[in-house]
Amino acid sequence: MEVVGVVKHVQSHSLTDRVRGQIYMPYPEAIRPHMAFTIKCTAPPESLLPFLQREVSLLDKDLPIYNVQPMTAYVAKARRQTRFTTMLSGALALVALLLASTGIYGVTSYSVLQRTNELGTRIALGAQPSQIFGMVLREGMLPVTAGLVLGLLLSFGLTPMLSGLLYGVHATDPITLAMTCVFLGGVGLLACYLPARRAIRVDPLVALRYE
Repeated sequence: MEVVGVVKHVQSHSLTDRVRGQIYMPYPEAIRPHMAFTIKCTAPPESLLPFLQREVSLLDKDLPIYNVQPMTAYVAKARRQTRFTTMLSGALALVALLLASTGIYGVTSYSVLQRTNELGTRIALGAQPSQIFGMVLREGMLPVTAGLVLGLLLSFGLTPMLSGLLYGVHATDPITLAMTCVFLGGVGLLACYLPARRAIRVDPLVALRYE
């Protein structure tokens, strides 16, 4: 057969699965039992059905027309399975985020409670509230930062495995990874912020009473 042109590959079977290359042939040379075509219009899609039936009947009165649906419904059907996977993954990620932030808050609060005497001594010796706040916040964010760096490094090796579930975005999209790091860092910062605020309100007299 003679090749008359080469065109860019399109996702014609699935939004996520990469199908093999396609060959477009003239209909008389590749007759199939069914044919599909797309109509671009500004009118409601339902209003075109009588017009389509009339035009097709002029070509062949026995030729049926079926599975007529707007492109929005066609795309929604194609995305249904991926949407369910995305919602399930998002729910699990939300639970993991809640557990992680609760853990960070609990560990930081417990550390502040255990170091009440130390914090009181520092304040009594002239430490400024901003210094105490910065110290607690810095110590609480250290493991959070280490976790973000480690997770970012692991993502470059693991996220390509999820490329089959993605559509319109790459597995290692830099903007997505950057926004994720900023969001997770912000959650960790908020979890450390509350105990750090509590640390600067430590009364030196109460903290040193039993010393």
